[in-house]
This record gives sequence, structure tokens and C-alpha cells, in this order.
Amino acid sequence: MTFNRPAPQAIPAVVDSYLSRNKLAWSADHCADALEVPGVLFCNCPFTASGPALVDLAPSILAAFGLAAPVSMTGKSILT
Repeated sequence: MTFNRPAPQAIPAVVDSYLSRNKLAWSADHCADALEVPGVLFCNCPFTASGPALVDLAPSILAAFGLAAPVSMTGKSILT
């Protein structure tokens, strides 16, 4: 059985162009009570929306790709 995989010499070029070394300390608390913190959204774009909700997630992702949300979506992009 043969699998299609990249040549070993191509891997460093791909990894180095997409990843950067983090020299900062990492910390996180993965023991949060789901009743207190029902979810976490990590975003590298600043936003000023007050009270974002789950219904805003899909419109925000579409906006990040430059696409308009369909009128059937009730949420709004938090990125605009």
C-alpha cells in the first residue's frame, strides 16, 4: 500500500513558512466550569462588539473571508 506524502525536503519549507516559534511562556486553564464559561473564541482580530453571541460566529467567519452572510442568518459579524 502506498500513501501520497510530501518529500522530506519539502516539509521544512512548508513548516517554516506557516509557523513561527513562540518564545513566550504558555499558560491556560482547561478546567473551567462549562456553566461559567460555555465557550471560548480565540480571535487575532480586534473587535468592539458588545455581547457577541453564538449566532454571530458564522457571519463573522464569512466576513473574515470577505463574504456576505445570507439574509437567513440572524447574527452579525463582530469584525465589522
